[in-house]
Amino acid sequence: MPTKIPAITVTPKSSRHELLWLHALHATAFIVTLAAPLLLFYKLPLLLLLILLTIARLRGYDFNPATRVVEATIESSGRSKIILGNGRRVAATLRTDSLMTPWLILLRFNVRHRWQHPSMVLFQDALPKEQKRRLCVLLKHGTFHQKGE
Repeated sequence: MPTKIPAITVTPKSSRHELLWLHALHATAFIVTLAAPLLLFYKLPLLLLLILLTIARLRGYDFNPATRVVEATIESSGRSKIILGNGRRVAATLRTDSLMTPWLILLRFNVRHRWQHPSMVLFQDALPKEQKRRLCVLLKHGTFHQKGE
């Protein structure tokens, strides 16, 4: 008889890796826009938009808080209770296309009557090691991804 995997509550802390990744992404977009063979007339609005988006991100502006998960309690069956960025608490189901790598975990959820899928992005430094280990065990051995259940 398989052992039941206990539910886990995931509340990520701020991640230095995520911040570095965002800086690298914005810098790359800026450099590519500068190097693109476009007229200055087209480059200036794009560069201004990139600068404004970078400033907004650095100041912590959340462009769509209804799709960002700030806390999740996940059972081995995939049933979850999540808290969204706008403070709303909803029941959800963990999607089978959630991603788990050594440096990144992407949890995607289905919420009834919504076409958008809320998600939680966890870099390797966003969770304590024990909590990350338990989450990986749940994602790998949970019953939510098995057919017929």
